[in-house]
Amino acid sequence: MAFYRGRFVHWQLQRGASVPTWRKPRNCADAKYLAFTWSKRSFAARRKTEHWHEQRAEREQRAIDRVVAHLDRVLASTPMAGSGVYLERYGRQYGISPYFMVATAATESSIGRAACGTGGFNAWGLGNCGSAWSVPSFRSWAEAIAYYAHFLTRWEGHSTPYSFRGYAKCDECWGRKVSEWMGSLFGVPARTTYP
Repeated sequence: MAFYRGRFVHWQLQRGASVPTWRKPRNCADAKYLAFTWSKRSFAARRKTEHWHEQRAEREQRAIDRVVAHLDRVLASTPMAGSGVYLERYGRQYGISPYFMVATAATESSIGRAACGTGGFNAWGLGNCGSAWSVPSFRSWAEAIAYYAHFLTRWEGHSTPYSFRGYAKCDECWGRKVSEWMGSLFGVPARTTYP
């Protein structure tokens, strides 16, 4: 009985559900009945928890697909076309808004049209395009985006483009331009954390 009751509690807690109180058995017949009851409840709780996790994963995947589709629509006629999946993936991994990364690329290089560096994948003006500090050369948008998303984590506690002090010569001007790009390209507020 204790085993099945423990498994029931485990599966209930896995999905954040409440755990009911229980009573102690009064005799052997009562203990047998409670063991049967808790085994049924344990099995049902496990099924519900697995179903809940599946539904949650599907909801998360649909949300990810919407973000990628939104990014790809905006980037369709730019050198960054097709990179929405990388922007979303690395943005989620590092807690950075993919919309913010695109808005920064719009501010710094017209969304990759004036990108610098070997291969033309430095769309964010990193290292002032090589004159300020050495930026690694990128072979693809996936590499460049992964590096850039990780690079942005240097600014802990950021919330808006204005939080990135020292990124550009004029912090206020840069923050205003990036914020405007986020609104005009994607219709989203100027939040720099992953949506």
